[in-house]
Amino acid sequence: MAAAATAYKKLSQREHILQLPDTYIGSRDAHRESRWVWDPTESRMVWRELDFNPGLFKIFDELIVNALDHVVRQAGAGVEKSRRVSQIVATITPTALRIMNDGEGIPVAAHPEYKVMIPELIFGHLLTSSNYDESAGVRR
Repeated sequence: MAAAATAYKKLSQREHILQLPDTYIGSRDAHRESRWVWDPTESRMVWRELDFNPGLFKIFDELIVNALDHVVRQAGAGVEKSRRVSQIVATITPTALRIMNDGEGIPVAAHPEYKVMIPELIFGHLLTSSNYDESAGVRR
């Protein structure tokens, strides 16, 4: 039994993500693949081979999908057209990745059940989302 006990380990969600990030975002290693990319010198998309990190790509993809979910949520919630998302802007620099949309923002208020500010709940706690409400019309 002692050998079996040492063979298994229980991790917290945070420990699991930090020790095994590939489970959540894919590989952290660079891969060489052919992809469509924007060529600024030609002002068009071109098919070429490049090195990229699938894990970083997945993080970017998740941010874009979340911004698009906000578009769907607003339309389904009957938000006035003048207050709905009309643009999504992605800015990537060597030190930062920023996704912005011009729709209604996240409420800055204390959540009555969890007793923390809503932005802290969303960005600071695992498994927190507004996408869990299937009646809102957004499923992921």
